[in-house]
Amino acid sequence: MHVLFDLRPQHLVQIQEQKVDATRLLIVVFFVGFVVVSIFNIANMMVRLRSLNADLDEGRAESSSIGTSISGLDTRITEFRAARDKIKAYLEFTRQDLPTVEFLSGLEGAVNAGLKVSNVDLRQGSVTMRGSGITDQDVMDFVNALDVMKYMITKVDPPSMTKSTLNNVLITDFSLSCNIKSVTEIGEALPDVLNIRTTPDAETAPEVPEGQDQGGEELQGQ
Repeated sequence: MHVLFDLRPQHLVQIQEQKVDATRLLIVVFFVGFVVVSIFNIANMMVRLRSLNADLDEGRAESSSIGTSISGLDTRITEFRAARDKIKAYLEFTRQDLPTVEFLSGLEGAVNAGLKVSNVDLRQGSVTMRGSGITDQDVMDFVNALDVMKYMITKVDPPSMTKSTLNNVLITDFSLSCNIKSVTEIGEALPDVLNIRTTPDAETAPEVPEGQDQGGEELQGQ
């Protein structure tokens, strides 16, 4: 049997026993650091995940709002297209039928008290009218009134007149045709017509005798 005796002083023996294993300590430090870093990364990822979820919810809400706005815009676009089509139809109606409207408006002023227009047929700028008058002169006055409407009517054909009886009264039935101008021609002629209606004729203006003021009083010499 062998017995070993440590003859070193007691304080040296304690220092030797307290010697630390550096490799083991390094492993423990790395492990603790790994755990701490892992916990930090997990916490950071959870915070970022919550932020991403909030951003995702906000994006979904905005997407839903945009979808609703797009649906509303589609409805408005459909309404605007329908309104545009109506405006086009109105413009086309105006372009085609404005001469008719102008002619009927002028016709109202051309019909005298002794005349009755019972039928008006308008086709492609040509108008045929039928009616009756108390006398032949009523019919001729009507023709003359149409002939004056030069800004709208290009030609008035001579009327065809026949005699008939209505309630034991002899009347004159007539039929006549005329041509009306296009929208452009009416628009070009209207300024001249308005100028004629609003500008007094210089030839018809009353002359003021020399030596007399406009109030009609004779000027006295000094």
